[in-house]
Amino acid sequence: MAEIKIEKKKPIWPWILLVLILIAIVAFFIYQNQADDDYMDDDNTDMVDDADNFMDTDTTIYDTTRYQNDGAASMTAVMEAMRDSTRFGTDSTFTKTALHNLAKLTVAKARLMRVETSSALSDLEAYTMRTDTVDTRADSSNMASIFRDVTQDIVTVIETIANKNGMTNGEEVKQFKETSSKLNTTTTLAKQQKTIQTFFRQAHDVLHNMNS
Repeated sequence: MAEIKIEKKKPIWPWILLVLILIAIVAFFIYQNQADDDYMDDDNTDMVDDADNFMDTDTTIYDTTRYQNDGAASMTAVMEAMRDSTRFGTDSTFTKTALHNLAKLTVAKARLMRVETSSALSDLEAYTMRTDTVDTRADSSNMASIFRDVTQDIVTVIETIANKNGMTNGEEVKQFKETSSKLNTTTTLAKQQKTIQTFFRQAHDVLHNMNS
């Protein structure tokens, strides 16, 4: 009687194990790629934030330096004008230039003190940027009107700066405001020379004594 050979079936568990290993390898690579992407996104975000912070810091430094330079130059110009104060009111170009420098000094001090923008400060900044040649004859009502408008903005801004410095009730500020109230548009500047001289001196003293 012939012997019947029965072939044993090969076990399938090695194949199952191989499939599981392949799945694990694929899953590992997918997870690794996602982790790398997340890291790059976070890194890029940090780089953008760092760049923004650097730009903000750089802008702040630039503005501070600019206003410090503007303030120093304007302070010197105002002091020079005060040394020749007999020309206030009688010399239109001299008076207009002195007023322009005082306005620049006030704006620079306000910006260095980080005073909030107001209509007076905005108007004063616009005035300092003007390059037109308005008729500023000392004996004209036009000049007196312009002078009065600008000085009122200067007073308002200086008072705001003083308030931030805790100087609102100081005697210097009080006297300065009283002097500014005496300036008017119905009298030529030549006839208000003493008041203008006092106004510039007091404005200089108040701004000079403020901490920036």
